[in-house]
Amino acid sequence: MFGQKINVGHKLALHAAAGLCYARTNSEIKAYYKGENNQQGHIEVDNENVKLTSDFSGIGPRLALDGNYDLTHGFEIIGGIGGSLLAGTLDTKYSTNEITKWWDGTTWHVSTDATTRDNKSKDHIVPECDAQLGVNYTHRFANSSSLIVGAGWKITHYFNVIENVDFDETNGLSMKPQDLSFSGPFLGVTFTT
Repeated sequence: MFGQKINVGHKLALHAAAGLCYARTNSEIKAYYKGENNQQGHIEVDNENVKLTSDFSGIGPRLALDGNYDLTHGFEIIGGIGGSLLAGTLDTKYSTNEITKWWDGTTWHVSTDATTRDNKSKDHIVPECDAQLGVNYTHRFANSSSLIVGAGWKITHYFNVIENVDFDETNGLSMKPQDLSFSGPFLGVTFTT
């Protein structure tokens, strides 16, 4: 990342930056379905295992703006926003393993079906945005070195980065894009000389 620091008065400092961002996500969803139908002595039992994997990797430009506002006695409020536009490949594989048993009144019958229903790779664009807010404390030592401790909260959101299975009784199975978000606390320690 390359950037430019901008001082706004003596308490606020902004840092605008641009560069490249790389991201890779891996998603795996497993489901088990069991259904039973009993009509007039004819029994049908379905057991189905479903597995969906969706992997994305991409690279693209990133823009960010962060800043810090000096409070007092070494404390400051920190915050930032950023975003990327990632171009890459989305690989999706959907497979099922189905076992059907049915009773026709005299005999049990068994049918099995193990198939890969969809295995595809496609070029894909994923927008990403993130934001953080927190507090830093800086302790300056007599030899002009300093220790900076910061903590806060960060959220990152990827749009349409994985595919998921959508099922409805009328149209059956279809693939649909899904977002992915991460959020949580962060902690940083920096020592400068």
